[in-house]
Amino acid sequence: MSSGAFKHHLCEQDKEAKLVITEAISYKLERNIHGYWPHYALHRNCHVFRHIGVLASKDQGSALVLEMDDWKDLPKCSLHAKITNLSIFDDELYVISSLDFQSLLFVFTNKEWKFVSEISGSDFIVLSKGRCIYIIDGKNCMIKCVMPTPVLHSEIKFPDMMRNPESALDFDKSILIFCSTDSNERSAVFSLEVPEHNWTDCGHLEGSAKNLVGLRNETKYLVLQRSYKDLTKI
Repeated sequence: MSSGAFKHHLCEQDKEAKLVITEAISYKLERNIHGYWPHYALHRNCHVFRHIGVLASKDQGSALVLEMDDWKDLPKCSLHAKITNLSIFDDELYVISSLDFQSLLFVFTNKEWKFVSEISGSDFIVLSKGRCIYIIDGKNCMIKCVMPTPVLHSEIKFPDMMRNPESALDFDKSILIFCSTDSNERSAVFSLEVPEHNWTDCGHLEGSAKNLVGLRNETKYLVLQRSYKDLTKI
């Protein structure tokens, strides 16, 4: 895909074609996309990549090949005690395996598991964004930032008013973190700007932060709360 496609007479006459090319070029130029694919990034049978869903149960990871509706078990790793978190970073699967108060970060690459780093603590919220995997540690009130290649670590302290993080959402150029409060009727919301790592108190969201799930499409960011059973636009 090149910018020369804009000069083609068919593209110049068709606004939708021009939009597709613009999104394709923007996607190709963005080096750090770990989750959402744009609407036009459709699967092609000739491509080596597949759209998959990944989940873990105890020490076993499994992948669902979406276009085939077929589950595949990933090889087990002898060092996995209990897989607690999954995250995709640069088309590779990273998992955190936790035992008591100690955790290990692994990557699945070239059909095998490789150890990446040791992480103190357990019970995390994990999200990949930009150049880092962000490991949100509610017990120690900090975020551990892991840059996988090369493996580098840094830490970000929570704001004084931020407590009890329950879930997180990749939101534009920031990470939204939803926290429990004394009331089950509302959640506290904080924003961490990436990569500057500046905090913003975003106020409150109606409904509980527990079991909250973040979703998005081309233009909208949404959350689904069990307490409301409705989608809320952010």
